[in-house]
Amino acid sequence: SYRLLSRMFTDYAPSLERPLTVWECQLLGDLSRIKGFEYNPGTSIVRFANALTPRADDSTDGARRRNDPIAEFFETANPRAVRGDRLASLTRLSRDNLTSFGEKFVLDAEPDYE
Repeated sequence: SYRLLSRMFTDYAPSLERPLTVWECQLLGDLSRIKGFEYNPGTSIVRFANALTPRADDSTDGARRRNDPIAEFFETANPRAVRGDRLASLTRLSRDNLTSFGEKFVLDAEPDYE
């Protein structure tokens, strides 16, 4: 899902371009408390009491992504992703924050898959 943020939105955090603001950290903390999640505002990592099955640790996929700065950022920001930790992120849902892919994905009522 983090990779999808970079494909669909021009501004999201935390990212290579910017960290979360104080307000965004407070918002994620409030949302986490409401949902009963453990949230670390210093790292933006969320831990669940009943962690979902972690993503597969495919070293071939990891090696492929080493040349991808966004994937490298994610892996550095969330080194325990394979154990179920999640990187809490925020983005602004507005038309001017969509990439061209995001516009097609969100705004096209009947996408053309040809």
